[in-house]
Amino acid sequence: MNLTKKTYFLTLSLQTLSAQALLDFNTRTNQLSHLSYSFYNPNHNSSNTSLVHNMSHSCKFLDLFFLDNNSITSLNRIAYSISQCDNIIFYTDGSYSTDYSTTSSMGLGWLITNIDATQLSFSCRANKFPTLTKTESLALVSALTTCPANSSVTINTDSKCIIDTFTYLSTNPLTRRFQKCNNYLIWAAIFKIIKSHYLTVTLTKVKAYSDDKYNNKADALANQGRCSTTYIDVRPMTVNVNTYFMWNLPKCLNPDNILPLVIDRNIRHAIVDITNFKSMNNFLARHRITNIMEASYNNIIDWKFTKDWFNHNPIDNFPTSRKLTKFRAWQIKNCSNSLPTMDILAKYNPDLFSEQPLCWHCMI
Repeated sequence: MNLTKKTYFLTLSLQTLSAQALLDFNTRTNQLSHLSYSFYNPNHNSSNTSLVHNMSHSCKFLDLFFLDNNSITSLNRIAYSISQCDNIIFYTDGSYSTDYSTTSSMGLGWLITNIDATQLSFSCRANKFPTLTKTESLALVSALTTCPANSSVTINTDSKCIIDTFTYLSTNPLTRRFQKCNNYLIWAAIFKIIKSHYLTVTLTKVKAYSDDKYNNKADALANQGRCSTTYIDVRPMTVNVNTYFMWNLPKCLNPDNILPLVIDRNIRHAIVDITNFKSMNNFLARHRITNIMEASYNNIIDWKFTKDWFNHNPIDNFPTSRKLTKFRAWQIKNCSNSLPTMDILAKYNPDLFSEQPLCWHCMI
């Protein structure tokens, strides 16, 4: 006798399903207690005691993200609160802070303004590739996650870059276009949600620092998210992209145990940046320029201006010339402490210049 076992597959991640079950239990418990109160209270309006036997709406796209339990519960609660709305207005914002060395933090936040309810807001932090545009795009995708199908959504943001990127990708829906823009995994998730739920999304520019009370609240939520323990990030396996690139970071550069690191930006530009940083690190590791290395780590040197100085051509307009070659050699020697001045020669050859003055003109 052959018995065949039935195979079941989860439509969402186990963590997402657990959070949704917990939210459903809390909702049913609150509604039952409310119903028992109305049964014993004859003055209570019976029209407000309808019991919802199941949750009509929750976040259908939580499997697109890496989320903690608090973020899952918050997004599900908001999605359930606006499940009957067909017009939703969001104010979104992102926050990014860095000391231009090794410490940076990102936060995002948004709120709903056209629904008469309390605590319809969300904030959390973000990781990896810290930029302000990443926080703004994560705020956009997390807000769209809560919207019901066939609804009209208005996003108010003070980021012109987000509006321009959304317009560009809407009119050029090609895979190669997505993979050439920064945060393309987030943008792929945004358009997957819009297409699957048939959303009508309009992005409106809000002037920054214009004392708009809702924009100020969104900014406060984003700043609060930088210090939050909750987090959000896109899960690349669930987004409709043909390829994505990963980088296994060494343990010394991976304090948050993010293995592997997904490179969600133009791969050519990312490789160029990695190569440039590696070349810069090899340059600063030379024993003759320890003072330059210390100044660089203390953010005293403006390397962007230094790059412009290296590209400057005061000689002529020709790409190659003997005079320009000599000028480039002087630049490199000057930057690497290799010019044959008396102080440098005395530093590296103390036996030859121990009794000689450092300057033959000043005799000092």
